Amino acid sequence: MAKKNRSISNFSGTLYGVTHVDSKAYGAHVRAERGSIKPAKLNKKLKQNTLDMPKVNAQAKVVFDALKPYRGDCYDGGWWSRLVRLLKRHYKAGQLPDYSLLEGDELHEMHKLDSLMSGLTVELAMKKKEVDVQLKYEAHPSFRGEGITMYTLSVISLFIDRKALKAVTEAVEFEKLKRKGKVMPLVATLALPKKVDVVVVCVKVTGIYEDGDPSHSGAAKGMRIVKVSEL
Repeated sequence: MAKKNRSISNFSGTLYGVTHVDSKAYGAHVRAERGSIKPAKLNKKLKQNTLDMPKVNAQAKVVFDALKPYRGDCYDGGWWSRLVRLLKRHYKAGQLPDYSLLEGDELHEMHKLDSLMSGLTVELAMKKKEVDVQLKYEAHPSFRGEGITMYTLSVISLFIDRKALKAVTEAVEFEKLKRKGKVMPLVATLALPKKVDVVVVCVKVTGIYEDGDPSHSGAAKGMRIVKVSEL
């Protein structure tokens, strides 16, 4: 019968920074001498990043949470990471967040609003207690597949107090539009909340079948942050 050899030399105590241990749980083994392993030191950039990320996350969460009731499945799993990455790009401690960095951001990288409605432009007209959001586009949305004869357009505006990191959301969904005939500008009039200093405007499009039911296909939907403006 073969004899079983132990791979650890027969010594006890600590030798050259290595301690021999013979425990009931793990048997004979060696480990580094206690106190010999020092914790790794973070460089200045990593230390600063550790301090900055909770604040950047809080800035991104304002937009993420405010759009949650309206986005449905018009977003992908990477949208949160993109929000954080965009806001982190120009983050500076003590300064207000720069939400203009989000302008043009698609909530879904594969199913984009821009692919369905190229040439969409948005103009804002500020009033004392209201904001007019005007949508202009050159052609009806170009949905793939058959049976989609109509569509809906929604304007979701986030009025943000950047100092308090709070948002008030105003949303308008236009009546169903037919995918034929002349394209006309659309205007959504939104109430202007108090104590806000920036507005983030998002537009969502959804294809509608002839029977009036919305399409559940990701390819027939799109949502994008189309305009960011200071108030």
